[in-house]
Amino acid sequence: MSHTTQDSHSSPQKAFYAIIREALAQGQGLSLPGLGSFSVMLHAARMGRNPRTGETITIPARRRIHFKTGKVLRELLNS
Repeated sequence: MSHTTQDSHSSPQKAFYAIIREALAQGQGLSLPGLGSFSVMLHAARMGRNPRTGETITIPARRRIHFKTGKVLRELLNS
């Protein structure tokens, strides 16, 4: 039985996350066949309300990450 440290597994994982972060930061989409795809969506500025005070506030425009499940994974989950 071999014992490995968590660090030996975290390096590929950190590299994978870095690739995802870099692509999304540049506004590019990223597709993982069989799993799904990540994309960046722009949400426009809008008016909102502070629920505590009832004061009207402006919510600034922002980019958000959107994940769409791939067909293979969706069929696996729904079978």
